[in-house]
Amino acid sequence: MKLENQVTSLKLSKKLKKLGVKQESLFYWVNGKLFLKDKDDLVNEHISAFTASELGERLPMELPEDNDYVFETLCLSGSWVVQYNPHLHRKKVFGQVAKTEANARAKMLIYLIENKL
Repeated sequence: MKLENQVTSLKLSKKLKKLGVKQESLFYWVNGKLFLKDKDDLVNEHISAFTASELGERLPMELPEDNDYVFETLCLSGSWVVQYNPHLHRKKVFGQVAKTEANARAKMLIYLIENKL
């Protein structure tokens, strides 16, 4: 699998940085190219390219004001779905879909931050 398919896209990575997500990741984007972060790297203008696992650490297992939602990650028909699924069916499901798991998780984190959840 290509490395680009295992981390957040440049577009979503820029959005996460703009929203104030701490830029700590194993991989990062510099001038549109993907690099493995080196401890001795002095690059100032980098944008974190988060893996699905790194984003999983940032996403809450339950929504702050209502712990009735269960966090789920599913792969359906070649697309990844990340959602908060309520135990009670009368409540709204919060979900995001993307071609890669990292991008689906990034979209969910963006949604949660923008909606102050």
